[in-house]
Amino acid sequence: MKLLVGAGMPLWPVLLWTALMPETALAQAGGYAGEVVRCESRDMGWVHCDIPTERGVDLIRQLSDNSCVRGSEWGTDRSGVWVTLGCRAEFRARTAVAATRSDGERRTRRVVRCESNGRPQSCPVVLQGAPVRLLRQLTSLPCREGHSWGYRR
Repeated sequence: MKLLVGAGMPLWPVLLWTALMPETALAQAGGYAGEVVRCESRDMGWVHCDIPTERGVDLIRQLSDNSCVRGSEWGTDRSGVWVTLGCRAEFRARTAVAATRSDGERRTRRVVRCESNGRPQSCPVVLQGAPVRLLRQLTSLPCREGHSWGYRR
């Protein structure tokens, strides 16, 4: 598996992304565990979307061409996530992750920092079929899966 950053893009964003092995969707009060919430700023306006934030919220997929930088274009409060300035993205509430699954298999979370530094970059990682997602965007440039970053198995 190779992670590709900046392939075909004139500007190369910096990425930090993670793979969860195997996928861990645990039940959480409120029925949000593993549920993806889409929150979209239209006409550059401010929008609030309800999602549990006690354990944190991750941006899992950016949908907009406009940037989605935490703290300026999106953030959280006690009752959910907010977006503004044209940021459109999918978010997931973090869940408590037990050390061992009921079948005894241990979960491993791998975080890989992959930076393009202005040119295409490949960052090798072993996923063993695990999903890949953007954990944190470290640049103000758009990070869109399939456009400015992606992966091959």
